Amino acid sequence: MAKLPPSLRIFAIFSVFLFVLVGMDGINRDYPNKGFIKEAVGHLLVVVTAVVVGAVLLWIVEEATKAHLAPAIREGLATLARDVKEEVGKFPKSWQGITEVIARQLNFVQDEEARQLAREGKIKEAAAKVEARPADEIAILLQSTKPEDWKRAADLWAKAGRRPPQDGLSLAFLYWRAGQIGEAIRIAEAALSACTAKDGDALWKLQNSLAYYYAETGDHIHEQKAREYVAAARAAVPERSEPIDTEAYVKISFASTREEVRAGIAIAQRAYQLGVPVESFTKNVAKANEMLQRLS
Repeated sequence: MAKLPPSLRIFAIFSVFLFVLVGMDGINRDYPNKGFIKEAVGHLLVVVTAVVVGAVLLWIVEEATKAHLAPAIREGLATLARDVKEEVGKFPKSWQGITEVIARQLNFVQDEEARQLAREGKIKEAAAKVEARPADEIAILLQSTKPEDWKRAADLWAKAGRRPPQDGLSLAFLYWRAGQIGEAIRIAEAALSACTAKDGDALWKLQNSLAYYYAETGDHIHEQKAREYVAAARAAVPERSEPIDTEAYVKISFASTREEVRAGIAIAQRAYQLGVPVESFTKNVAKANEMLQRLS
């Protein structure tokens, strides 16, 4: 009998565990007096789900590697596979850098009570306290998870005489994360057009974000802009890993040959070695596998 690859064995084992835990959760609902189950099920489900997701990512890497990728790249992916096992329980942490940038914008809000309310998730009450100061209101609305609050922030930002690019960058990210890529692109382009030499890192970050958003559309009408933006971002900060990762995604997403896809994976591997999250590299691998299938 053929031996299952390690990732599928992990997937099978933890799928059984997940099935058992779901059953336990059902028992808890039917028999509420089983309080000890209630306390444990939620945490165990999170852990098991993280491991299952990690196993699936490993499987994608293994299959893509076996089917398409060059031996030299396979060696790099072997290292990645080991790292994934250690990272599956820490997925949310890799995104903290982006969300912390948004959270830090609260530090510039003048009203201490409004800051505290925003940190407690009371966005409406906090925003009401600073209505006379649009910059502060925008900073508070950016903490929200509700699109209507982002819309209010976007309207305030658009009306501002001096539109801070960082606000536009944050707003675009929130819309992109919510799957509203068209709105993310619209806001990021407006923020980029408002950039000046005084805005420092905002320029290359907006160029980098726009290149990634355009690549995600997969529409070749955006290909030239995506390539130009990521080239500009890389030239501005050649030592940073983010534009390298974006260059890989752009190259893979708009590839017209299998060789270009493989070149994109090589770039993605370099970005991973420089510190981009494992999820970003795995997304590039999955996209490469998709493009290789399409090009074949």
